[in-house]
Amino acid sequence: MDEKELKKEIEERQRKYEEWENSIEGILYGIGGMLGGSTSASERDEYLIAKVLQQIPKDVRGYIIGNVIFILAGDQDGIIHRLRFQIDENRIKEERITQKGKDDIIMRYIEQDFIILTFTPKMSDEYKMIIIAHEIAHTYLNHTDINCHGGEQYERAADDLIESWGFPRAYKSYDFFKR
Repeated sequence: MDEKELKKEIEERQRKYEEWENSIEGILYGIGGMLGGSTSASERDEYLIAKVLQQIPKDVRGYIIGNVIFILAGDQDGIIHRLRFQIDENRIKEERITQKGKDDIIMRYIEQDFIILTFTPKMSDEYKMIIIAHEIAHTYLNHTDINCHGGEQYERAADDLIESWGFPRAYKSYDFFKR
């Protein structure tokens, strides 16, 4: 195989890989390590997460896949009974706090964003996808501080973003968030 044929072969393989990576199967493979929790409907919900990730811009998808763990929580009644998930050891950080005249304190924390989803059996797949997209938008917009949640401006910003991705807004009215 000469250099020109080799280059063409590499380009074709790259094209096929990118096609697979953007497929539902490729996305499900990519998020395999970022799913935690378990419900009887989790396979369907994992598929819905993949469908949402397929629809959002590739750079956002890459950020989410690289930085977020989705936790599908709750059973048929939508109640969380137990959560289990694996954390990449590289995401566990340790910080030693030295206090004069006292023992050092070692603080361990997880450098990871989580999106915890609790769905009830009555929720439609379309509505679940809107919720998934809305929560992804919060994470992508760095609305991770506890003070960010529940404010009208943050909810509108997340809805503006998902609307730009082709999803309907999660909220019809923001009156609930006005303080």
